[in-house]
Amino acid sequence: CRRQEAILMEAAHNFRNSIVIIGGFSRRIARLSKGTEMAGNAVSLQKEVKALEKHFTRFEKYMNMKV
Repeated sequence: CRRQEAILMEAAHNFRNSIVIIGGFSRRIARLSKGTEMAGNAVSLQKEVKALEKHFTRFEKYMNMKV
């Protein structure tokens, strides 16, 4: 059981890191490409990342993981 918990914690950590990287990269793209279609796409990506973060936080709470 502890091994499964450790694997789950590691996977959650890796997912969280990926979400943060995508969010940061999309914010940078939006800032650097202001007024273009790409900026709009980056903002849309930011919204999706925020939604994913909410779902992931709920998952962590459900699994009683430390947030």
